[in-house]
Amino acid sequence: MTDRDTDQIETQVGTAIFRARRRLILGLRSIIHGFNVTGAQYRVLKDLDKAGQNGLSQIELSRRIPTSKPNVTGLLKRLEAANLIEREAGETDARVKRVRLTTRGRALLEQMKGPVEAASREMADGLTESEKKDLIDLLSRVAPSAPPKDEPGPPA
Repeated sequence: MTDRDTDQIETQVGTAIFRARRRLILGLRSIIHGFNVTGAQYRVLKDLDKAGQNGLSQIELSRRIPTSKPNVTGLLKRLEAANLIEREAGETDARVKRVRLTTRGRALLEQMKGPVEAASREMADGLTESEKKDLIDLLSRVAPSAPPKDEPGPPA
């Protein structure tokens, strides 16, 4: 295999990953927006749901979201105004704000769960179970779940 062949294959891999990501994002965006939530807001809600009752600090959230800290603050303000999250001062340091889902936030995620899962299933409909497992394995190798420290975490 020549360097040119290798370059072409790597370009094709990158293009295929980009197209798949774009299809998933566009499909999910219309569903998420139907619930009056942006993609970034959905990601925050999903991260907080995974964190459980203890929630996450604003600093932890800002590390997970690929945007600036002022944008994260505005995002959290909008979610709080919609009563989807609550923020409170930390027990040991009042400057550290803990962020948790409200009952309304959990209920919204529960409403969104079925349509979001259906869109994900639809995207993989043409694959066998074995191919789905192979795809998960390959994509996990391309994009490990633990990102480098200077990069934001994966979307939920």
